[in-house]
Amino acid sequence: STKKVIRNIRTAKFNDGYSQRSSSGLNAEVDQWSLVFDKVAIARADEIATFLTGLAAVTPFLWTPPLESTEKQWIEVRDTYVRTPLDGGNICNVVFTIQENFDLV
Repeated sequence: STKKVIRNIRTAKFNDGYSQRSSSGLNAEVDQWSLVFDKVAIARADEIATFLTGLAAVTPFLWTPPLESTEKQWIEVRDTYVRTPLDGGNICNVVFTIQENFDLV
């Protein structure tokens, strides 16, 4: 799994080549995780698929990222996930991306 930090920066460019940058909004820095479940049993992959299908990429959920102690609110970034069968379909990889969510629930 991989963490990516997305910064929401506004840039104003002027004719003389000068530019000015500033953060945009209260939550100008957003964490995004590409989660990889590598070589999991079909039953576990089904659990993940059921979880994601239930959220439908519109319902936030709580999760604590690796090496962090604070639970945060997340939402699936895309409306699809990738499930790749391996070993004749006995195991598979599941990959999806989630992003920190700041909506009030």
